[in-house]
Amino acid sequence: MIDVVPRPQAAHQPGHRRWWLVAVSVVAVVVTAGVVFWPERSISDQPSPSATVPVPARIDPRLASLMPADYPAGACTPVPADNRSAAECGPNASAPNTSARFTLYHDVDALDAALTQFISGTTVLVCPGNYQSPGPWRRRAAPDAPVGTLVCGTSPQGHARIGWTVDSELLLASIESSPGGPTLPQLYDWWSEHS
Repeated sequence: MIDVVPRPQAAHQPGHRRWWLVAVSVVAVVVTAGVVFWPERSISDQPSPSATVPVPARIDPRLASLMPADYPAGACTPVPADNRSAAECGPNASAPNTSARFTLYHDVDALDAALTQFISGTTVLVCPGNYQSPGPWRRRAAPDAPVGTLVCGTSPQGHARIGWTVDSELLLASIESSPGGPTLPQLYDWWSEHS
């Protein structure tokens, strides 16, 4: 008898099986090499949240030119701040046991918002000499031209603090007494000499 339909071939012929073994072996070698040699990301490689806002190497020269004198070398450090220049300072040579912050803003609205926030965090008091607080302040050289706003009071911890703006420079500055530091009248005297 003659077969008209070819006989089906066995599914597992030796050549076919060898091809599958080679393919599976190659995949296994590649996967193993990937697992063994793939560089693991250590914790130090992970970006830290503080790395997202670069800290400037030094204080913005414009900001430094507006800060009061008598800060010893290394007493002030730049602070990471979005869209503004800022520095925090330790004690001033003329005002021991104090800390201060100086910030330049890019527009009047941002300065006003920062001043409002400073006032809301301060127990506002009348400034020594019976000056309005918050109120305008003037330099002795130009008593008719307000320079900015002055705020006297205490921090939530009860420490004397003074904040002031220099509106033409979009600067908000503040100084606060530490425990054992200057009283509000003493801090005001310092501010009068250094603003």
